[in-house]
Amino acid sequence: MVSFRAAVGSVLLACIPASVTNARAEGGEKRQAGIYLVAAEAESAAALPAAGGEQRVVRYDYKYLRATERAQPLYLLLPKTADVPLVLAKAPELQEKGENGFPELRLELTPEAASRLEKLTREHLGGRVAFMIDGEPVTLHKIRSAITGGQFRLSRCTDTACQYIYGRLVGKP
Repeated sequence: MVSFRAAVGSVLLACIPASVTNARAEGGEKRQAGIYLVAAEAESAAALPAAGGEQRVVRYDYKYLRATERAQPLYLLLPKTADVPLVLAKAPELQEKGENGFPELRLELTPEAASRLEKLTREHLGGRVAFMIDGEPVTLHKIRSAITGGQFRLSRCTDTACQYIYGRLVGKP
């Protein structure tokens, strides 16, 4: 499966995006983009443990994964707030053809967010995290090593997924 892993001073996140919508939390505000630790996952919502007061269940459907690599949708039990808010140190960079030949989106977190990411990944080796935008899972990853430095890439998306995620992050429809 896809993993967090060091790649020449940055982290490569292979893209397994799901449907990204303009979801809103209670009260109508947008949910902050970020990285969420997966407490549990199952093939149906009923198979998950009951969500606690600070948790919620979301469906992850592999929408942007190449058709030959898609799997049955998963239901994820996640915290309601990001373990690592996506607070960028600079604007995201979109490359039509990254190092592996696929479109690639490069992101760099602020020092505080980078520190939170390092702590999360160090403490939960072997666990899973979901990258979320507007309350919806965009990518899902297994933590294989502690991530330091706060720089990472979203890669191996379908031809338009990285462009779509870039648009969501910079506020374009």
